[in-house]
Amino acid sequence: MDMLKIADAVKQNSSIAIIIHVNPDSDCLGSASALITALRCMGKKAHIFVDSPIPGRLSFLADEDYFASGADDYDVCIAVDVAAEYMMGSMKEKVFDKSPVRCCIDHHGTNKGYAQYNCIDPSAAAAGEIMYVFIRDYLKVEITADIALRLYAAIASDTGSFQYSNTTARTHIIASELMAKGIDAPFVMRTLFERKRIEQLKLRAEVIENLKFYNDGKICVAVVDNDMLSRYKMAFEEADDIAGLPRSIIGVEVGVYIKVKGPREIKASLRSNEYVDVSSVAASLGGGGHIRAAGVTINASQDEAEKMIIDALEKVM
Repeated sequence: MDMLKIADAVKQNSSIAIIIHVNPDSDCLGSASALITALRCMGKKAHIFVDSPIPGRLSFLADEDYFASGADDYDVCIAVDVAAEYMMGSMKEKVFDKSPVRCCIDHHGTNKGYAQYNCIDPSAAAAGEIMYVFIRDYLKVEITADIALRLYAAIASDTGSFQYSNTTARTHIIASELMAKGIDAPFVMRTLFERKRIEQLKLRAEVIENLKFYNDGKICVAVVDNDMLSRYKMAFEEADDIAGLPRSIIGVEVGVYIKVKGPREIKASLRSNEYVDVSSVAASLGGGGHIRAAGVTINASQDEAEKMIIDALEKVM
């Protein structure tokens, strides 16, 4: 891994661009905002670039001044938690490709190492774990309470509040060290996992009413489309907690959450419990991710995309 080279590039240059993936989650935003905070402690010009809106519930992780107002030239660009270049959206061409030094810090096993310098550790439960080590040991910046809160949110998010199988002893050690900085951990957990608008609960009830099962109940599919969101005055990012719902049902091995974004634009999240490698299934359809959590975008109708996903899953089950 090129962690030392990335740190040297940061230290030797004055302006750093951080790119996170489209439809950002707590791990990429928390890790990126922690890095921005550390870089500004070093006196660097640093901003986050993202090609889609930030979900309102994650606004506590980054103030407005953390985000770039334009695509100025930056000396170094670091993609954080971005498993593949296409996940940068338009920021790949506008920012990443134009940067003299291009880096990647990520924990997805499907990441092929598209940057000049790559730090990819699939054994890390979250990008936040890697970022903790990078900031503390390589940038030599003190982990303040501000940095710690953001990293704690990153790790808590990608481990499903420390319940997913990617949670390790190292995860808990890092989390305890972050909590020792005096952060309000209960606030983070409530904000990420508990606080819901009544409309979100009503949407969830409708989704549950229309769950579909395949492969003798081992596969469960949940669907959300624009009509449903319109009824409850919600955006897709407010419904992302539904991704873990199908897998939570007893007897289900793989949960599939389908977001019908357009007539032929389907985004699917795949989650497994014990034995199915959903990253390989997603990769076979043009996506990627982790062994127990992966995603894919399919340009097809809902019925066509659903059949493609089910067929691909049944081949490995």
